[in-house]
Amino acid sequence: MKIVEKDRLNEFCQIVNAAPDLPKWVRENVDSVRGFDEKLVEQSYLSFLEQQIALQPRGPEWTKVLQRRLESLKNYCGKKLASGIVSEGEKNCFIKLSPESKKILYWELWDFETQEPS
Repeated sequence: MKIVEKDRLNEFCQIVNAAPDLPKWVRENVDSVRGFDEKLVEQSYLSFLEQQIALQPRGPEWTKVLQRRLESLKNYCGKKLASGIVSEGEKNCFIKLSPESKKILYWELWDFETQEPS
C-alpha cells in the first residue's frame, strides 16, 4: 500500500471512529475496514440512480435505498469520495464519506449473503 493511500485510509478510519451516529460495533471495528476506495462521483452514476429510482426494479424498499444514496451524493458530483466496508460477524456496514469535509454522507447496513440492506 502506498504511503499516500495509507494516510487516506487512516483518515477514513479517524472520521468513522469519531462519528457518533454510526453503530458502536462499526466504530470499534473500523481498523479492519476492507474495500477502501476513493472515486469521483460522476454524473453518469447519479443519472443511473435516477433511472433505477424511476423504474423501481427491486421494489419500494430498494428504491428508498437508492433515493437516500442519490440525495446524499448529488451535491458531490465531480468530487472525490472515500468508501469502505466494516464488518463484524455477519454484520456489514458500507460507508461513504467526504475526505474534504470530513463528514459521513451515508452508511448502509448490509447482509452480503442476500445482497440486501438490513
